Amino acid sequence: MIVDPSYLPALTSRVLDLGLACLEDTPNGAPQDSGLYHTQPPADCCDGLYVWVERIFPSRAFPSEWTGPVDSGGVVPVARIAVRLYRPCWPVVKDNPHSPFPPASESDIAAANLQMDAIKLFCCVLGDLAAGDDESIILNGECLKTAMGGIDPGAPSGGCASWTLRFTIELPPCCI
Repeated sequence: MIVDPSYLPALTSRVLDLGLACLEDTPNGAPQDSGLYHTQPPADCCDGLYVWVERIFPSRAFPSEWTGPVDSGGVVPVARIAVRLYRPCWPVVKDNPHSPFPPASESDIAAANLQMDAIKLFCCVLGDLAAGDDESIILNGECLKTAMGGIDPGAPSGGCASWTLRFTIELPPCCI
C-alpha cells in the first residue's frame, strides 16, 4: 500500500493541469474537454486532453520491470503515465466521387498544427520532469526518478487526430 493513496491521482491531475497550460498558446489552443481516466479514453470527444495510468509494476532497476521474488527488498512501485491529446482538425473524405479527398492545403495546415501541439506537449512535460523537484509541477517537490517515453501519433478517424505521450515515474516505496 502506498503511504499516501491520493499520491497517484494528485500526480496525474498535475500532469493534466500542466498539459492544458502548455497547449494554451498553440494554434489549436487548449482542448475544450479534459479529464483523468481509468484506462484509454473513448474517442467520442474530438478536442480533449486525457491522462491515465497505463500500468503499475514493480521495479528494482528503474525503469525496468522486476519479475523476480519481491521478498529480497529493494523493489519499488513504478507507474507508466499516458497522456492523449485528441484534436478535431483532420480533414475528412468528402461525399464526392470525382474528388473525395480533401485538398492537400487543408491536410498540410492540419498536420502542421498537430505537429506543433505534439512538440509543445512533449517539450513541456520533458522540461517539467527535467526541472528537478524544486520547480517541477508534476513532481511537486518530490525527488522521484522519471523516464520519458516518446509521443506517438494516432491514426485520423472521423475528423479526429491524436497524439499519445508516455512517461514512467517511480512512486514512493510501499509499506510492507
